[in-house]
Amino acid sequence: METLDLSVFPQPDKNDWLKVAEKQLKGEDPYINLSWESYGITQLKPYYDSEDTQDLSELTSFFSQLSPHRWKLYEMVHVLSEKEANKKALAALIGGCDGIIFETKKDFDENTLLKDIDPSICDISVPTSGEKDWITGMNTNNCKVQQSEEQTPAGQIGSLINSLPDSVHWIKRFAFPDFFVEIATIRALRFLVDTLNGRSDIHIHTTIPPHDSEEHQWFLNTSAGLASILGGTHSLDMPTSIGDKRITRNVANIIRDESGIETYTDQCGGSYLVESLTNQIILQVKETL
Repeated sequence: METLDLSVFPQPDKNDWLKVAEKQLKGEDPYINLSWESYGITQLKPYYDSEDTQDLSELTSFFSQLSPHRWKLYEMVHVLSEKEANKKALAALIGGCDGIIFETKKDFDENTLLKDIDPSICDISVPTSGEKDWITGMNTNNCKVQQSEEQTPAGQIGSLINSLPDSVHWIKRFAFPDFFVEIATIRALRFLVDTLNGRSDIHIHTTIPPHDSEEHQWFLNTSAGLASILGGTHSLDMPTSIGDKRITRNVANIIRDESGIETYTDQCGGSYLVESLTNQIILQVKETL
C-alpha cells in the first residue's frame, strides 16, 4: 500500500474560504451575513485562524501549566422526607456518583438522612446549611452560589468572583446551553479566579439547568455537560426530567470513564474559536468589575 505524503496537502487559507463563501452568498460579505451572537457575546465570526490567537500568550501559558483533574459527578436530592432522600442518595452513590447535594429548606434529622452513608468516602453538600462535621462539600460559609441564571457569561462570572471571601472555596454555577460558550465561560472563570483573586484553590461546581422540554433535557445534559467538563469544571450535576436517574448518571459516567478526557490538561487549548472566545469573555468581565 502506498504511503500518503500528507505534507503535499494544501494548507487552509482564509482568503480561499472567503472566496468560496462570497460565491455561495452571491457577493454578500460572509463576516456580516454569517456572524452571530450568543448570550450577549457579539461579533462571533464564521471563521477563526491563528491570527485570532496571536496575542494570547498569557492565556495559553496559564492553561498549559494546569494539571489534569478527575471531575466528580454529583446528584441533587431534594429533602422532603429524610427517609426517601436517604434512599435516593444511596442509589446515586451505588450508581457511580461521587457526592450528593442535599437541597432542603427545613431542619432535618441528620441520622435518618445519612443512614448507611459514610461522608469520609464521598462528598456531602448542603448549600443551605452552615458548617457541620459531616458536610464535606458545599455549605453556606464555604460556597458562593449563583443566585439566578445570568444571561451573559460576563454577568455570571462577575457576580461570582466580585468580593470573593477567603472562606469561600467553592463556586456553584449554572451551565450555558451553548456548547462553545459554556467551554469558554468556565475557562475564563478559572483564569480570572486565579489571576484576579489569586485563588487556585477554588472548586467550580456546575449544574445543568432544567429545560422546558423534558425530552430535550437528555440532549442538554449531554452537550452542556460535556462542554462543562471540557472547560474544566471540577464537579457536575444533571437533572432528570423523565425516566430513570440511572440513565442520567450513566451519561456522565460514560463521558468520564470511556473518553479519557481527564488525562489531558486543557482539552480545548489550541482551538482558535475557543481561545478567542475565552479571551473575549475575560475582557468583558474586566470591563464590568
